[in-house]
Amino acid sequence: MRSMTSTERLNVMKNGSEVVLRNDDMEAYLSLCPPMPGDPYRLSEVMDFLEGRGVTFGINESIIKAILEKGKYNCPVLVAKGKEKQDGKDGWFEFLFPIDDKKGPKILPDGSVDYHTLDEITMVKMGEKLVYYHKAVQGENGIDVRGKPIVAYRGKEQRMLKVKGVTISEDRLVYMAAIHGKVEYANDKLTVTNVYEINSDVDYLTGDISFEGDLIIHGNIAAGMALKATGSITVSGHVESAKIEAGKDVILESGMQGAGKGSIKAGGDVSGKFFEQVEITSIGTIHANSILNCIIETEGEVVVSGKLGIIVGGVVRAVHGISATIIGNMAEVKTELEVGVSDSIISEIAACEKEIKESDEKVNQINVALNRIADIESAGKNTKDIAQQKLKLMRTKIILSSEAAAAKAKKEHLLMKKEQSGTAKVVVTKRIYPGIKVTVNGVATQILDMHTNICIKRRGEDIGLFANE
Repeated sequence: MRSMTSTERLNVMKNGSEVVLRNDDMEAYLSLCPPMPGDPYRLSEVMDFLEGRGVTFGINESIIKAILEKGKYNCPVLVAKGKEKQDGKDGWFEFLFPIDDKKGPKILPDGSVDYHTLDEITMVKMGEKLVYYHKAVQGENGIDVRGKPIVAYRGKEQRMLKVKGVTISEDRLVYMAAIHGKVEYANDKLTVTNVYEINSDVDYLTGDISFEGDLIIHGNIAAGMALKATGSITVSGHVESAKIEAGKDVILESGMQGAGKGSIKAGGDVSGKFFEQVEITSIGTIHANSILNCIIETEGEVVVSGKLGIIVGGVVRAVHGISATIIGNMAEVKTELEVGVSDSIISEIAACEKEIKESDEKVNQINVALNRIADIESAGKNTKDIAQQKLKLMRTKIILSSEAAAAKAKKEHLLMKKEQSGTAKVVVTKRIYPGIKVTVNGVATQILDMHTNICIKRRGEDIGLFANE
């Protein structure tokens, strides 16, 4: 019997053998049909067969040799494997200090509030390493058994952090404190600010305090004193009828008895165990265990929690909402609560729009006048009076444009407040007593009976009282 030619053996394979691609063409399985007796396949013939089926990469010749030597036919065998891609990784920052920016007091298991944990300040020394930047990994492309490239993800570099009070190494990989102070990270900005610590009471011996940075008072604040800081103010002791103003948060580990003269103004959150006869203005959230006869206004929310969690007397306004355990008392002390935005906000928005329109119209009139002057100047008829008139018009235009810009900024802020107020509500987890006036987005109602565990919110043109979920 003559031996078959290579072409004949290849035809036998084509007629009875099979190549199956799996796992997105990353694996090729070969099932060879038996050769003619006494006329085995050659390795080169099998390689040609695989190539004819599109398999060109990752072929394991030793496995194929084993198939031919052992006569493993009519059985799928993995003979080729692609190269998996290795995805890259984006650059990332490794922070060497806690960056959890969750604020507010901790609720203890017994329901009380721990205000001593509010002043979790991370202090650093000059030259101390704060952040490591890990460069992006580019990745490595793969290839399937057909020889088709598999593109790997190429890691992207991150933008450098915005910094203040921080130095950056020449290779831009290490961020270090440039000064002694408090380190913070928020909104992609790394900041080390000065911290002024006073280990005594603030009274007439120390005088009023004003500081560019954060203030930490490890004592009490006497009546009549004034504290002002561009950063946060933290007080571990008791506060009497003082005036406190902070660019960021105000944190009172005890509380404040304002006697109708004390006030707090904060560009961030305000926290304290209790506030009594205090006027508070805040941008953020106000946390307390009790609020008694205060005047409060915040663009955030008011949260009164803990064992007592009570609001009695005064006026409390919060754009985002008010929540408390108890509101009012058996004596039915007059208490006013207002959430969301009032009709006055709507009026202010309309007033801003009117101011913007009038300013734009006046600017347009000035532009017409300036164009006329330009024509006169081109004609060579320029005079001293014309020059003075031109100067006056340009000054007026600058003033009007500045006023319009301010009105636009105010309008945007009011619109944001209006949008944020859409879900504003008053939540009472235990009791609300009669004598409480509640206003939600400009609609007011009077609480005439005691209610328990309710939510007060706007319902169409009216206010509804709903059971808490």
